[in-house]
Amino acid sequence: MEQQIDQIIAKYYRAVYCYCTSRLLDAEGAKDCTQEVFLALFRKQDQLSSLDEIRPWLYRAADLTIREYRRKNNRYISIPDDELERICETVLPDFAEDAVREVLSEEEYSLVWRHYVEGRTMRELAALYGISEDAVKQRVSRIRRRLSASLRTGRGQCNG
Repeated sequence: MEQQIDQIIAKYYRAVYCYCTSRLLDAEGAKDCTQEVFLALFRKQDQLSSLDEIRPWLYRAADLTIREYRRKNNRYISIPDDELERICETVLPDFAEDAVREVLSEEEYSLVWRHYVEGRTMRELAALYGISEDAVKQRVSRIRRRLSASLRTGRGQCNG
């Protein structure tokens, strides 16, 4: 079992860290959350029915960990663009911005940039684009799914 946990960590650590970084825009917070996710995995390994299909569990655990982190640290730390770029280069050395631009329209890229990099809220984006908050959430969700599928098939590499 311990060997299987080590393999899961080796396979998914970067991807979970990347996910936490994109959600928090805080490198230290992302490190803390990523460590908490894998600590939870270690603690709950006996309760999990199968470690073979662990990816969804890891992302759900990351979401819960991020929520708890935000609750405890009720102020968001917005990091400068150059620091975010450095983090992305460290976490995603094979990631190509061109690949993202190839997958997304200019408007979609702009929406994602404003939300994840500039840190704009759904409410701010709704006002900016003249649509409802729910519509913004749906668009962001669709864009994330498309990017995720694209990254898994090899366009733009986020190896995890």
